[in-house]
Amino acid sequence: MDWAALGVPEWLADRAERLGFLFPTEVQRRSTPVILSGADTVIASETGSGKTAACLVPALSRLDYPPALFPDDLEGPQLLLLVPSFELGVQACLLLFKLWGGNISSRTPGDPANMFSYTGPAGIKVRGVLNDEEVQMAVAGRYLQGVHALVATPDMALALLTLPDSPLSFQDLRVIAVDEMDALLDAYPASFGQLMDAAVHRHTPSSSSSGSSAGGPAAATAGGAADGDQPDT
Repeated sequence: MDWAALGVPEWLADRAERLGFLFPTEVQRRSTPVILSGADTVIASETGSGKTAACLVPALSRLDYPPALFPDDLEGPQLLLLVPSFELGVQACLLLFKLWGGNISSRTPGDPANMFSYTGPAGIKVRGVLNDEEVQMAVAGRYLQGVHALVATPDMALALLTLPDSPLSFQDLRVIAVDEMDALLDAYPASFGQLMDAAVHRHTPSSSSSGSSAGGPAAATAGGAADGDQPDT
């Protein structure tokens, strides 16, 4: 069974295969239909089994792209991916970049994943907020404008979100994904909870929240993901 047979859009299924994810692994086959349904999902599997792709490929399938939604019309990212470390964040940014048509030259003639083979939506951006420098970049300019996916550690995302006139909004958030949940909870026990509450209810931590998370963004943990009218968790 290939990615398209699992319900992934043809352009994304083709891209995943060109990047080397030729046939979904067991964890990918089992998790993809659940995430595509919009249900909150927890993925637990051995290292090297493909948990990150099991989360991100179906998560990207849940987002809106042109002409349904253009980057200039976005009010914040549609996908929030939380990671426990700078290093994991960089890896996730690179994978998202490549799934959305970006190419890092392999210096191999005829590379099947080159940018010219990509058939998906154009102009889709991923950004990281993984250190103080990236927080300042977000505050100073257009760093987060028109961004479909934000990869962040909980402390950096919370620091940015709680600034006066913060450029970070969760109004268009569709999917919340958490990579390496155990490590993330150990590293950020307080800021993770505050940020998840703000993301699910689409408010800043300094404001009050009301209502339930039903209809919010969907969520996936430990290499999983989720989605909804509000982000699900």
